Amino acid sequence: MVENQFGQTDHDHLGKVLTYAAGTKAQLVVWIAESFTEEHAASLAWLNDSSIPGVGFFGVELELVRIGQERAPHFRVVVWPNWWVKRNWGVASRYEDWNWDRYLADLYVSQLRVDVGRALVDALQRAVADRELPWQLVFRKGYVVLQRPGGFSVAFVDVYFGTPTRLAVRLPAEPEALGLTNPYPSLAPTWRASDHEWGWHVPSVSAVPDVGLALDLVRQFNPSAGPLTNPNATT
Repeated sequence: MVENQFGQTDHDHLGKVLTYAAGTKAQLVVWIAESFTEEHAASLAWLNDSSIPGVGFFGVELELVRIGQERAPHFRVVVWPNWWVKRNWGVASRYEDWNWDRYLADLYVSQLRVDVGRALVDALQRAVADRELPWQLVFRKGYVVLQRPGGFSVAFVDVYFGTPTRLAVRLPAEPEALGLTNPYPSLAPTWRASDHEWGWHVPSVSAVPDVGLALDLVRQFNPSAGPLTNPNATT
C-alpha cells in the first residue's frame, strides 16, 4: 500500500496510512512525502518495532536533484523495517545534516527567506539562552525545529513549505480554546489544526518579532518531560 502526500507529513495522512493498511491487510506500507516531521518518522519506527512479523512501514521523501541541466526525482528512504536489508543503493538517515547553504543550493530557497530564517533562529537561540531552557535547535529539510528533551517539538522556523518564511509554535489546542492572545497582531497568523501549530508569516528581516513572547506563551504547555499538557482539558 502506497500513500502519496504533497508537502510535509501531517496527522491526517498518518491516519490514512493506518486505515488503508488495515483495510488492505498490506504487508508493505510506503508513505511518500516531500518531508517527514520527527514525530511522524518516529511513529513509523514505532510501528516497525511493534507490528507483527512480515509487516513493514517505509517513510520515503521525494525530492528533485539537478543532473547537469536536467532535474530528476530522488527517493530518500528515511524510515524502514528492521528486517529490511540495505543492498548497494544508499539509504540516508533521517538525521542527515541540513543547513542554510543546503537550503539555498538543494532546495532553491530564496536568499530573502533564508535571511529571515536566520534572523528568527538567532533570535530563538538568544531567547532560549536568556531563559536557561534545556531546548535545542535542530535543522531538518526546509525548516529548523526547537525541541525539548525527548525530541518533543516546541517551535519551528519554516523557510521552504509555504510562503513567506513562517514562525510557528506547538499547542495542545486552538489558541482561542486556551484563552491565548495573539502576541504578533502585525503579522498574518495561521492555525494548522492537524499539526497543532500556531504560526505567523514573517515577510522580511525587519519584521522579525520578539520571539521570546511566543516562547513565554507556550512554556506553560511544555512540561520538562513527556507530551504537551492542556490545563483546560477535561477528563
